[in-house]
Amino acid sequence: MSKLLLKSFARPVSGMIAIIGTALILSGAPAAPAQAQVTAFKQAVAEAASVDDQVAAYYRTHNYQPLWTGEGDAFRARRAALMQALAGVDLHGLSPARYDANALMNAMRDVRSTRDLGLIEVALSNAFVNYASDVQ
Repeated sequence: MSKLLLKSFARPVSGMIAIIGTALILSGAPAAPAQAQVTAFKQAVAEAASVDDQVAAYYRTHNYQPLWTGEGDAFRARRAALMQALAGVDLHGLSPARYDANALMNAMRDVRSTRDLGLIEVALSNAFVNYASDVQ
């Protein structure tokens, strides 16, 4: 008898949960702070990248998604590889001052807002483009 009772409540309860979830999503209330952060990041990336046509084009075609500052192992590995490469620029006869790896590290540590994150995102891309161009 309890299984039958449970089944009879399962459908209405799951239906109510779906309706409430849909209402919350459509209302935009819980997503508003997250959307504002995404917008601040994208705006900062667009502004900072605008000084270099190639970097700006990359971010435009990739919908301003992070290449360096995202979360997860792939992003950490990518940042680490870039910083390791920049730390060894003198091995290629390049000036470490041009890339200022220490300033990039400090800027990453000092990120306090989503906008800051967008700015360091582009700074890392610019450092990569400069390094790749110079090594070539």
